Amino acid sequence: MKAANGVIAAVGEKIDRQQSVVVVYGTARFYDGVPKLNQVDKYCGASNGPLTFMARILEAAYVVDALEHG
Repeated sequence: MKAANGVIAAVGEKIDRQQSVVVVYGTARFYDGVPKLNQVDKYCGASNGPLTFMARILEAAYVVDALEHG
C-alpha cells in the first residue's frame, strides 16, 4: 500500500485543484493519500466496488463542473 500512496501523492502534486479530481479504486481507509489530498483542498474520492466507482466518477464530474462554473 505504500506504493499506492506514493502514486496517489504523485498524481495529487500534478493536478490543478480547480480543474481536476482524483478517484481511487480501493478503500479510502487503506490509502493515506486520499485524505491527505482532501486536506490540501484537492478533491479525492475512493471506491471499493464497481457501482460506487461509477458513482464517484459522476460525483467527480459534478465537482469539476461546479469549480469551473461556480
